[in-house]
Amino acid sequence: IVVAVTLLVAAYAVAKHPPAPKTPPSRFKFKLPDGWVDKTPAAAKGVYVMAFDENDHLAFQAKVAAGSEPVTQEFLEKYASESQKAVKRITGAELKVIKKDGFDVDGTISARFIFETPAPADAPPETPPARQLQYYVPAGDQHAILTFTAPADSFDKWQPLFDKTARATVIRK
Repeated sequence: IVVAVTLLVAAYAVAKHPPAPKTPPSRFKFKLPDGWVDKTPAAAKGVYVMAFDENDHLAFQAKVAAGSEPVTQEFLEKYASESQKAVKRITGAELKVIKKDGFDVDGTISARFIFETPAPADAPPETPPARQLQYYVPAGDQHAILTFTAPADSFDKWQPLFDKTARATVIRK
């Protein structure tokens, strides 16, 4: 279920920000948490990362796209609202915004969001909702979106690892 939610959000991110025909080299270098399995397609390396901790039902994806906006309070509001509308349009599900704030990634003011989505309609009744911790990191002419997904009932346990992993992102200026 976490994989399905992660792929849904990945599909939205790719649809909203498709890579340019000749994307310049990424300004970002991502670090995977220890023990996670990298499932990034070979053709996407450098601009996209997908990794999983299947035992704990955790997922990570990072995508680099052209353009960037500075993180302001207005940006936080707009991004959260657009994310809710996109998830509603694509799945019909409600995306709940739990938190939105600023966050430092490699000395850059970035955005951090905690979202929650209900379990898919075809999931077993005891399936918890999924929580996502998503970071928007601007860097010159590019930005990265890092998304970590976990079951809502274990999310708090994993949030420090997600923050640590996001902070380990290197931005080439």
